[in-house]
Amino acid sequence: MSRDQKWLVFRELEEELAADDSTETPAGKAAVIEILEQRWQNYLSDPGSATTWSKVQERMHAYRAHKRAEEA
Repeated sequence: MSRDQKWLVFRELEEELAADDSTETPAGKAAVIEILEQRWQNYLSDPGSATTWSKVQERMHAYRAHKRAEEA
């Protein structure tokens, strides 16, 4: 992933997280860690199930476009 792509993802995630601060509570942080650990274990058991970066980008952009349309 290029540096520009990383910054794009960072900015998009930052905007999404700013809208929902529930992950800042101890319970929220624990829930995020649990989800990440489960996803990592799923990947380790079946690396072929991973989503490509281009598919992740497509889903993020579609999600953001949908949210903007809802807000309009």
